[in-house]
Amino acid sequence: MTIIIDANILFSALITPNGKIAQLLGYPFLNAKRVSCHFIATELQKHRSKIVRISKRSEDSVIEDINHYLRYIRIYDESFIEEKYLKEAKRLTIGVDLYDMDYVALTLQVDGILWTGDKKLTIHLKTMGFERVMNTSELFELLRIG
Repeated sequence: MTIIIDANILFSALITPNGKIAQLLGYPFLNAKRVSCHFIATELQKHRSKIVRISKRSEDSVIEDINHYLRYIRIYDESFIEEKYLKEAKRLTIGVDLYDMDYVALTLQVDGILWTGDKKLTIHLKTMGFERVMNTSELFELLRIG
């Protein structure tokens, strides 16, 4: 199984380092591949100071956790996503948020499951017939953790 990690999942783990998301994201023996788009690194840089502020943690502590989580996540360059998957992802996300298009396209290309905390995106994708999207509770249940 391959799990595609949306940026909001990583942000949640960094803000709440003792929560369920952090536990699952940093679990070393997870029987699934964890992947994401290179865009996740851009988003981390863009929002790092906000993450530090909201988490009430030091920047060094947040950076340490970022490095920890990224050890378990394979980052894909979006330029390697095939055009047919990008087209389908654009169709699926056009009514909600095109910033999520690459995550959806990667999910299609690797035949994975998109893990997101974005309820609006999840509802929209399921309405469009895209069922390979899960929130944290659903993923815990699927993986039989907790």
